[in-house]
Amino acid sequence: MRFLLLLLFPLFCQAQTTAPVFISSPNYQFSNGTSQRAIGIIDAQIRGNGLLVSPARGYLKAGVAGSAKVDMNGIGGTAVGLYGIAEGVGRPGSLQDEVTGVYGRADKNGPFWGAGVHGECLLDASGVDSGGTCIGISAEMYGANTKSLVIGVNVQPHEGLKNVIGMQFQNAEAYQYAIKAPNMSIQFGDVDTDHFCMKFDPRTQRLEFWRACNRQWTTRVGFIDMSFNAPDVPLNR
Repeated sequence: MRFLLLLLFPLFCQAQTTAPVFISSPNYQFSNGTSQRAIGIIDAQIRGNGLLVSPARGYLKAGVAGSAKVDMNGIGGTAVGLYGIAEGVGRPGSLQDEVTGVYGRADKNGPFWGAGVHGECLLDASGVDSGGTCIGISAEMYGANTKSLVIGVNVQPHEGLKNVIGMQFQNAEAYQYAIKAPNMSIQFGDVDTDHFCMKFDPRTQRLEFWRACNRQWTTRVGFIDMSFNAPDVPLNR
């Protein structure tokens, strides 16, 4: 009997990895709350849902959990705990046209901390810094965009929100730079369709201010000399 089970075990494994898994009915919905009213029916191969009173401090309830570990072995590789690919085709409609590889949403129905997408990067727990780069959230874009607008990170408060902070940096002593954008233009205002920008010119070592920086007829309207021998001049008048 044991020998027969050993022979059949590879077949069981193959069946589990090739067949779609449906944990709930096609009419699956989130538990009662704002999610149920806003999302409705979800068509997915793998679904997880549950409502449970937390039994202890630090308890974590996950709809889907994944873990991966790769030994680079001097060759290289990639370990991904949760990987998502979405592809959209066809003619768009009028209500909602979105393609999202990984979608995160938090319904904060109480006085606690909530995040739609939360990323952490933990260095070696042994205390040995092996070098490389540790990024909490990384955004990469690809393709030749002749028509599409490409945005690395989009912050979009919806109607009704107040006292929003678009981007927050904490623990000032940890930073070398809070924001690093070498020799790039930063738009800080607009009038009609003309954008106003500032940028650093490494050739003249000036912080320059430009009107209509999105136009061919852009005009510089001021600058601050930041060269080594530049005098320390008060700007307030």
